[in-house]
Parts: sequence; C-alpha cells; structure tokens
Amino acid sequence: EYMGYNSCKMEKKGKVATAKGMTGEPPKSSFEDEEAIIAGGEINLSFEIEKNVFFSYKFKIGHTFEWVKHKVVEYLELDYDDIELYYKDTMVILPFSIVDLNLKDKDVLKVAPATPEILLAIKEKIKPKKQKYHQLNSHVILY
Repeated sequence: EYMGYNSCKMEKKGKVATAKGMTGEPPKSSFEDEEAIIAGGEINLSFEIEKNVFFSYKFKIGHTFEWVKHKVVEYLELDYDDIELYYKDTMVILPFSIVDLNLKDKDVLKVAPATPEILLAIKEKIKPKKQKYHQLNSHVILY
C-alpha cells in the first residue's frame, strides 16, 4: 500500500497506482491521479477589502497563491498587478501554496489595491446593487 500527499490512499492496479479522490471514486487517468495527490484537499477562502468580505472561492490546498490571486483579479475584472494579497497583515508570497501558509477553511485574505483609483473601481464592483422598484396597485415592477 502506498501513502500519498495528504494521506490519500494509493492502490496498486496492475502497473499503475491510482489515488482515490475525496469522494472515494478513483480518478480516470494517471495524470488525474498525480494531480489529485499534489492538489490535496479543498479549502474555502474569503477575500476582504476594508474589512468587508466580498468574495469566497473553493481552492485545493496545493494551489499556489499565484492561482489564488488570478481567481480574485478575474472576479474583480482587474489586471494581475492591480492588487496584492495579505494574510494576517503579511504580504502573501505568490509561489507558495496554500498549504505552505497553513491556512484553514474559511480563512480570510485581505486584498490591497495598488492605487486609490483601483480601490474605487473595486468598491464600485463589489457594492450591493440596489434594485429600483415601483408599486403599481398589487404588482411590483423591478427595473
């Protein structure tokens, strides 16, 4: 019996070892086996700006912070260099993976915009949308 990263049990099948995924179902290829072992379990991270959480995403603990930052800028529709990520007031080193910083499920990372203009753009993007409505007799019309 083999033991893989994050205690994923490995079973020898012929000449190919396969990893059982989080669901207990074996992955479909040896590439997926290796990827599952390296990526490890899942963690839900949240992101805040000025103490307001605006985004949460589920990552594999083996993902690097480069990937984490990519998902945040993708959500905010910004350029990669427009923000930095911080954990407990320390800038995250991008080549590190989530497991390197020993993050826990539901931990919060701070998003620091590069300029005041980017901060304003982020605030505009994440502010709650107010729906306008008009009451017409017993019907409500949203627009």
